[in-house]
Amino acid sequence: FETYEQFLQFAREQWEAAGKDDKYRPAMEFLESLAHVEVQPISPPKSGGH
Repeated sequence: FETYEQFLQFAREQWEAAGKDDKYRPAMEFLESLAHVEVQPISPPKSGGH
């Protein structure tokens, strides 16, 4: 896979083909949460003398 999105798409298709097995539901949600984390730009730390 060239991108995480392609991997995630493949994983989701496999999961749906398996009838959305609840055994793998937490794993799918975890993978999708990683995708959301990866997409968001990392904000620089707030500098300020507080």
